[in-house]
Amino acid sequence: MPSSDTPPGRHSPSGPSAHPLPGPAARGLGDAPAGEPGLPADCGLSEEAAAVYAALVSVPSAAAHELAAHPGVPGPGRTGRALEELTALGMAVRTGDAPCRYHAVAPDVAFAPLLRRRQERLLDDRAAVARLAEAYRAASALRGSGDLLEVLRGADAVAQRVDWLQRGARQEVAGFVKQPTVAVPAEENAAEFASLKAGVRFRVLYDRDVVEADGPGLMLREFLAAGEEARVSPTPLPLKMIVADREHALLPLLSEDGRATGEPVAVVVRAGALLDALLALFERIWATAVPLSLDGPDPAADGGRPSAEDRFLLSLVVSGLTDQAVATQLGSSVRTVQRRLRDLIALAGVETRLQLVWQAAKRGWV
Repeated sequence: MPSSDTPPGRHSPSGPSAHPLPGPAARGLGDAPAGEPGLPADCGLSEEAAAVYAALVSVPSAAAHELAAHPGVPGPGRTGRALEELTALGMAVRTGDAPCRYHAVAPDVAFAPLLRRRQERLLDDRAAVARLAEAYRAASALRGSGDLLEVLRGADAVAQRVDWLQRGARQEVAGFVKQPTVAVPAEENAAEFASLKAGVRFRVLYDRDVVEADGPGLMLREFLAAGEEARVSPTPLPLKMIVADREHALLPLLSEDGRATGEPVAVVVRAGALLDALLALFERIWATAVPLSLDGPDPAADGGRPSAEDRFLLSLVVSGLTDQAVATQLGSSVRTVQRRLRDLIALAGVETRLQLVWQAAKRGWV
């Protein structure tokens, strides 16, 4: 397309024609490949204006016929109308008269009113949800016992509710973990990792038997590394349980011998005296349980303190696990565990395992 006012640096003044402007065609949010600009979704612009603005931000200035030659931009007539729309909205500015040239207003300025309106709408929505939640809590106090308990039947229903409780938690998830696994194996519990990443606190009490039996399948180290606070109960846990934000608890039902009752069944307990009792039970056992830890400085950097791996080993030993169970959790042999324990005994300057445990607690190694 002929042009006598090609932007400097692109063609010499005597060049026969202008070439398409650089830069990608307009795209909606989520359509632009990484590294390419895209417009916010539902930004209120017509399709033509969005395409023209996306092209205009990639050059210092341009005339309508230059923009019309850009891939993804409409023809000259619609490009002119799109520029009028952008100018009226304060997103483009005319810079000359013969022919008219335009430059884009900076996106952080151009979209500021849109982003401000969305932020205000989000705050209004949050306030509305908070009012609904308050009304729900008030109604909960008036519900009968049938409304305070809900029975879930089937592995899918139980798994979906466990996922919902974890992903929906805002502050904390607490739980008892014991055999058997009813609906959600550790390796399928992506919801916990997602919530930990979002800043939700997880406090989990493990039954010693499940730590000994499940080994690496329990994914203890993975959950600890992600931020889970884990402890091993000194006595058998009385039940399996997950509690979200101290508002909802889910309890899988087990038979008297601790086995699953055929088809997975669970009870959801809502706020009330029963939930308060379950929370009190959790806190009582948590206070006496043995912490598991992966944290620990490098020995060379801190005067011979145990490494993070050795601290994890110590926490497993202190929780009462056998050497075989410790080896299974660490993915090593019993002989290696025993050798490392001898090294830790020497590091602590003691002679027996019992003395090592006492020194480890005294020195803050566990």
